[in-house]
Formats: sequence, C-alpha cells, structure tokens
Amino acid sequence: MIARPPDEFRDALLQGLSLAGAGLQVSRETVVALGRSGNVLMPGDALALRVTGAHAAVIDAPSAGFTCRARQVRRLSLEQYALGVAFDNLSVAHQDMLQRLLEEFAPRYMK
Repeated sequence: MIARPPDEFRDALLQGLSLAGAGLQVSRETVVALGRSGNVLMPGDALALRVTGAHAAVIDAPSAGFTCRARQVRRLSLEQYALGVAFDNLSVAHQDMLQRLLEEFAPRYMK
C-alpha cells in the first residue's frame, strides 16, 4: 500500500524489491490521488510504502512503513501505471526488515 503522508493508504501491487527501492503497479486513480494540487504524482514526491499481508507476516510487522520518494512514474495503459520508488533514510531496523523480505521472496521480486 502507498500513500502521501498523512493521507490514507491506497493499493499497490509490488513488482520488484531491493534494498534501494521498490517497483509497484498502481491505478491511474492512485497516481492522481497521490499528486500535489490536482496534478499527477511526479518524480521526487515523498511517499510512504506500507507492507501488508504475507509480506508483513515475514517481518513480524503488521503495518511496517517505509519512507520513500517517487523516482519513476510511467503509464502502462489508460488505467495502470508503473511506479518506481527509492527508500529514504532507512533505519537499521527497516534495513533488516527489507533483508528478511528479500530472503523470503527473492525468487519472485529480484529482477
């Protein structure tokens, strides 16, 4: 899930993950909602990424959040966008959480 703090989180499909950032697939509605002042989301915009579901179970953190910045926003179709984010100032605890996620889901997300 992704949000522009302190807004509510929106669904995002994790496509790739590394210690530096993540690749997500999001809806056009999400790109517009996360944008500033009626604009769409742009590179450099500050965001928060929340880990949920099976991913959260792996890191024992039901609502772990990671601060990040949009690095790439690319339209895939009329309704779907690819969103690349880079993590900001990760604490050692957050780095450990990401490492556990990568170890568990490496075959699926490391590309």
